[in-house]
Amino acid sequence: MNRTNLLIGLAALVVGLLAGITGRSVFDQKPEIVEDANNTDHAASDSNKEAELRAKIDQLESENSRLLDELREAEKKPAEENDVSGTVYRIPKKTLLDMNIPTLDYRFRITDEMKEFLHLTDSEVATLNSALAAARNRLQDLQADHASVISRTPNTVTISIEPFAQEGHAVHAQLNQTATDTLGPERAETLMSFVDQYAQDGMSYYGEANEQVAVTARPDGNYVTVNQYNIDGVDHMTSTVSSQIPEEYSNLFDFQVPASNQALTGK
Repeated sequence: MNRTNLLIGLAALVVGLLAGITGRSVFDQKPEIVEDANNTDHAASDSNKEAELRAKIDQLESENSRLLDELREAEKKPAEENDVSGTVYRIPKKTLLDMNIPTLDYRFRITDEMKEFLHLTDSEVATLNSALAAARNRLQDLQADHASVISRTPNTVTISIEPFAQEGHAVHAQLNQTATDTLGPERAETLMSFVDQYAQDGMSYYGEANEQVAVTARPDGNYVTVNQYNIDGVDHMTSTVSSQIPEEYSNLFDFQVPASNQALTGK
């Protein structure tokens, strides 16, 4: 509850108390002292009670006046002083990542879900998408520079990609700087936490992984891509089937379509 609503509630409470004590509106005339000529023995006692009642009324009216004054002062202050919509709440990175908010689409561009989550403007999204495209293109060029064919069969080509961590970290640093300049440190840190989850798909772990990619052309026209990589001493493997070579590896392969089947040749 904000300050304004609190003061309104307190003022209403005081008004209610006054009404309950007097049996009439606080804006009515104060109770008059009425002496019963037939009960002169109780006149002094009644007078004392009436005095106590008046004292309570005066006290409550004074408090009501004070609360109303505070209410008027609160209403004069800018609305944003009572607005918490811009408050930043820190959420642990693991909790954020466990939310599994879609970050980038298949074109490696900011998704609508991430745009809404971080309250990104159209201009911010355009800047970030441009930076992501530049980072991805640079990393794919570095992949090609560090790739070599290690085996070839009629329909399968296997390519090894050596690590290029130093160059990859420079690409990451530039991307992070653009995000920070565009969004500020808080939102940039959150965004990059999600983007770094996609570092393998199209980012080659920013050059930290030792990769081996095998692409097989099947008779049905689809491609099977098997990616084996090692990072921090741990082996991983992914496999996909698609109608074309995955975009993140398409720059490493040429392919031709013979009459009876498809064949691949490493670039």
